[in-house]
Amino acid sequence: DGTKHGRMDEGQRKGITAEKAARKIVKAIKKQKPEVLVGGPELLMVYIKRFLPALSRRLVRRINAT
Repeated sequence: DGTKHGRMDEGQRKGITAEKAARKIVKAIKKQKPEVLVGGPELLMVYIKRFLPALSRRLVRRINAT
């Protein structure tokens, strides 16, 4: 319903700031990159999924989503 619940989600609390994300995006645009990934250590899963899809499926089943 859009009302505030007064707590920050754990995944957001540990995340990068909007300013840092914006800097990374702008840098990628200036370099004319076709794709930019913004995040922290969780980006490792992107590469695992890309190169080792079976392993990524097993890992995802074991990881708690936030």
